[in-house]
Amino acid sequence: MLPNLNKQGIKEFVVETNQMGRLLARLPEHYWNQSNKKLLAETIKKLDNITVDDIDI
Repeated sequence: MLPNLNKQGIKEFVVETNQMGRLLARLPEHYWNQSNKKLLAETIKKLDNITVDDIDI
């Protein structure tokens, strides 16, 4: 399961495949445009590995 990041949590990822066919998840663009870059960096550090059970399509 994803860790409890904050009250709102991150519930949205962009999922893509790389050249080897593996799934990659990244934060949506609006997270990178946040004015508080320090908070964003701290949030990213708290992310754990995402498993199949964490993904709803």
